[in-house]
Amino acid sequence: MNNRKREKEKDEGGDDGMKIRVFGTTPPCAKCKMTEKLVKRAVEELGYDGIEVVKVDVFSEEAERLGILMTPTMVIEGKILKQGGVPSKDEVKRAIEKIRKEGGGLSEE
Repeated sequence: MNNRKREKEKDEGGDDGMKIRVFGTTPPCAKCKMTEKLVKRAVEELGYDGIEVVKVDVFSEEAERLGILMTPTMVIEGKILKQGGVPSKDEVKRAIEKIRKEGGGLSEE
């Protein structure tokens, strides 16, 4: 990505440093694997640089801190998007776009 595009993204609420975490079991169950794969595919299709998708164990301190009780759980920028089920690719894309536009976290709806 060239510097102009990167600067434009920052001005428009860019995604530099955006983190999407998929909390699941270790070893991962079928739904946890599916969620991680779907999230990565959605990020690729959107084509933004700087979005990191990370698999996190549901028994981690971070999961406990967030109060995650079901898997899979998808968290974007510290906000739980979906818990106990596989999100649709469109749900993931909409959440990413919403965060980019707002320049911050998801609001509770």
